Amino acid sequence: MKKILIIIIILISINLYAEWIEIPENLHQPLFKKVDSNLKTTEIQFSLNGYEIVNVSESGSNFQQISYLNEGKFLEPGKPDLPRFTRLISLPNEGRISIEITNYEEKVISNITVYPCQKLQSESKPKNK
Repeated sequence: MKKILIIIIILISINLYAEWIEIPENLHQPLFKKVDSNLKTTEIQFSLNGYEIVNVSESGSNFQQISYLNEGKFLEPGKPDLPRFTRLISLPNEGRISIEITNYEEKVISNITVYPCQKLQSESKPKNK
């Protein structure tokens, strides 16, 4: 019970310092939307409506940790700790599968240092400092 209470307090305190950054042009769009689907093709649209950013200080350096509620992360230690957006799509048992990205937009965010992904810690081993 005590462990659960500590975890809840940590999660609440982290969320108090998180800032939601909106992407106005996608504000009312779903994250994933099925645009079209038939026997030969499935078209899916991804629209990022925003993200959470938290300032993290570690070993005398300042970083920004970027996340999105209920989405996964890349888990390769040392690489940028960024959200990973995934969905399952049903595919036929027969035939050829191909993927085509027909359009994308990107925006470079300046003046941030993305927090690096940390090595996963075992619950049975304490974190060394």
